[in-house]
Amino acid sequence: MLSHILEHNYLVSNSNGQFNLGGIVIGLSLNSVYNFRVETDEGLYHFYETEIPDDVIEREGQELAERVLERLRSDSFEDGAFKDIPIVFALFQEEPRDSAIPGRFIATTKADPNSGIDRWQRINEMYYLFPSREVSTDVRSEADQFQRFSDDIQGFFDTYVGVVGTGRYLDNQIQELTIEVPIQYQGKAEIVALTQFAASQIQNHFNNSYKISLEVTSISGNVESVVIVNPNEEPVIHIF
Repeated sequence: MLSHILEHNYLVSNSNGQFNLGGIVIGLSLNSVYNFRVETDEGLYHFYETEIPDDVIEREGQELAERVLERLRSDSFEDGAFKDIPIVFALFQEEPRDSAIPGRFIATTKADPNSGIDRWQRINEMYYLFPSREVSTDVRSEADQFQRFSDDIQGFFDTYVGVVGTGRYLDNQIQELTIEVPIQYQGKAEIVALTQFAASQIQNHFNNSYKISLEVTSISGNVESVVIVNPNEEPVIHIF
């Protein structure tokens, strides 16, 4: 179930200007698919996978957090130095290996100094791939905006351009949209023209209440230019 453990330590200064540990954040990254292999009598391996239900992932993640907290707060670990330190846990659910979208945070909790875990707070975070059947059904407004933007970018070229995006949603509201435009170009002037055109079309087609990042990439995967549009701000353009 457990894939990775990540730790962030936060330091605070005291009256003498010295830094002491003020808090810890532990991220537990959890598998959503169990991959395993079976060896036959002939020595051949067969590979299988099975999906793990969301409620099982959340329940197992919470139990893992309890075990990690118990170890951190034990007298034998660093002489009990972490007993009076607040510790925050965050559960991250990974997507399957071949997924085009990243995983998501599903829950968080805080263990106060000298205390255990009281309650968990669920995080309603989702990622959507643009274009896809899911966005056309679940987030139709952004799907239509993205399609019109993609059509305009496609009209800028004589050859096909595959515009793709990833949208991050929190509590069913879009927070950030990342767009990639892979092209086969003839020269730097074409990159400059496309980037400026894309920046103007972002302002024309999308709501300015969330962050939009766009990368123009070559067929070799190199980033040729970047457009960043923060909420209610003018686009920032960089040509590499």
